[in-house]
Amino acid sequence: MAATSLEKEIGHGNVGLIPWSAFSDVTEPVPELAWPQSVTTYSAMRTDAQIASLLLAFTLPIRRYGWYIAPNGARDEVVEDIANDLNLPIEGQEPKPTGRRRDRFSHDRHLFHALLMLTYGHMFFELVYRFDEVSKRFRLRKLAPRMPGSISEIQVARDGGLEYIRQYPSGVMPFGAQSRGAVYGAMQSPQIGVDRLVAYVNDQEAGNWLGASYLRALFKHFLRKDRLLRVDAINAERNGAGIPLAYAPPNATKDQINELAALARSYRAGESAGGALPNGADLRFRGVEGSLPDVLASIHYDDEMMAARFMGQFSRLGTSETGSYALSKTLVDFFTLAQEAVAKTYADTTNEHVIEDLVDVNWSIDENAPLLKFDTDTDKRYSVADLKLLIDAGALTPYPELEEWIRAEGDLPKPKDPPEEQNGEAGAAVGSSETPQSRQKMRVRNAMTVGGRTLRRNPLPFEVRASVDFDGMEQAWTTQRDSLVDQWKNGVKTAHVAALVEAIEAAESLEELAALEAPVLGEEVLSDAMFALSAEAGAAAVAEAAAQGVELDAFDSELVADEIVIRASAQATVMAGSISQSAAQKAITLAGTGLAYEEVANRVRDHLEGLSDSYLQDQLGGVLMQAQNSARRTVFDGAPDGGSIISSELLDGVTCTACKSIDGTEFESMEAATELYPSGGYWECLGGVRCRGTLVWIAPSETPASV
Repeated sequence: MAATSLEKEIGHGNVGLIPWSAFSDVTEPVPELAWPQSVTTYSAMRTDAQIASLLLAFTLPIRRYGWYIAPNGARDEVVEDIANDLNLPIEGQEPKPTGRRRDRFSHDRHLFHALLMLTYGHMFFELVYRFDEVSKRFRLRKLAPRMPGSISEIQVARDGGLEYIRQYPSGVMPFGAQSRGAVYGAMQSPQIGVDRLVAYVNDQEAGNWLGASYLRALFKHFLRKDRLLRVDAINAERNGAGIPLAYAPPNATKDQINELAALARSYRAGESAGGALPNGADLRFRGVEGSLPDVLASIHYDDEMMAARFMGQFSRLGTSETGSYALSKTLVDFFTLAQEAVAKTYADTTNEHVIEDLVDVNWSIDENAPLLKFDTDTDKRYSVADLKLLIDAGALTPYPELEEWIRAEGDLPKPKDPPEEQNGEAGAAVGSSETPQSRQKMRVRNAMTVGGRTLRRNPLPFEVRASVDFDGMEQAWTTQRDSLVDQWKNGVKTAHVAALVEAIEAAESLEELAALEAPVLGEEVLSDAMFALSAEAGAAAVAEAAAQGVELDAFDSELVADEIVIRASAQATVMAGSISQSAAQKAITLAGTGLAYEEVANRVRDHLEGLSDSYLQDQLGGVLMQAQNSARRTVFDGAPDGGSIISSELLDGVTCTACKSIDGTEFESMEAATELYPSGGYWECLGGVRCRGTLVWIAPSETPASV
């Protein structure tokens, strides 16, 4: 057999068997999904919320991969040029400053466009170079996207290879095209040959350069879901408020019946709604009889099927009544593998048609070419919950280096040193000779317990010197809070619910339900509790000073009386507004189903009475913390000059990052401290009223302390 005969193909790899296949998809049986109509269809599909979230969830991690240039045996000069052109780091080297980005290639922007192959099945780019007079080489200026919607022709060779593409006319007439022939010529866009093209094709089979869109398998579910959403909207519109039916009086004439029918059809809710009926006539609203199809369940099913195409079933765990969280890791692994496969397809195409082309044009086809590679940057670190379990089980012992590593890995701020460590005058402000190392060791010991709960840390030296009875503060606050919550639930809240239910029963429109307003009650209950706790807190603050050798005047609650009364009134208003809003939202939701307002009132009562105590505990606990801190601040205002005011977040249940950063800060004066601790805890606390931060006072250093 002749050697030349072995080099010729007998068959062909072109899936387009019809001459016009370069202009139309002859393999897709669904017209909406046949190219070029498929581009319009997929563009519409990607606006669906579920599909948009799946595309983002699939592509964003790929864009976040650690992309770099691997030398692959290429010369340093070649590797550096390719890395510079693609704006990517070189494997094993520290990233260099990127410099100005104008007229430079952006890999992330290119990757974003290249991943559109998942949406449309294909994505073409035109290689555009610029000649560098300094290096005397062609540099990659850009990979210009040729969007799928602009492609008018894809010409494939007999062996299945790509020959060229052509685009629809741009709509811009060439300069100087005044003649009719020139205008007609502008309507025929030039061919973009394969030597200038980079084609990213998803799941390419033989000579099919259209690829397979990830959205192809979602089409029927998209259609169903779109129609079901319309049906659900129609159901809500037609059946949400009931159908008005007019009942004519006995012996009514045809004209009277027609007038009543017109009245029923014209009924609209609003301030001007109303009308008059003749004697014996009636106008009623009839709700849905029987049951409506569960449209939302069908929509939920379609969303699940869409997620399955992206191997994203794990994203649906917890949204249905069935399914095991134990499957999550396995499903995530499959999802990750699919992402890596797509990333590898992208890298292979870029290596072959971008990097090797650059090497060919600047050096030769025999020159070794570097490779585009990626690290998945899969986060295999332990979560905070995992570390806590390991520490609680005794399998891991906390130590300073571990905290430093966790902070570095999580990009967390370093702990703020106490003032005496910042200025090098250890012990000058708080009478402590603790070093940062000894303070760090103190942090990792088993934390103290107050009021039956374990704190995040032990007291620091300045808190010990201040002789603060944190256990006493905790127990006094907890006792008052629990008592106040009980009184509020059984007294004030009961009255609120009764008033709101009565208002709902008397309402005649949604506008009245939206304007529900409970009476402001409970100011006296609040102020009594705040006065009681402030008296205890003031006495404790005086005792702290005495333990440090400083005698202060006994605390007088009248000093904070005005503040307590104002805060009690304001808090009572907030609580009334909150329960009113909750009642209004529930009532409006229920009234839209056609229920009688009496039944709406009963269900709202059940809803309000079934609310958890967490809101009450937070709000009432916060106002009590304000009373506690106001008393302490008032006592320390009367302390002698020369002392120190320092913030303490020791009592926080879960300390946020803001409170951790302020913890242990020394202030120049009580006025400066009050700016950050104006009422209760730290004003920037992410937990709001749940902050348990407070201020402690340290006597002047020359005064002996009983510690």
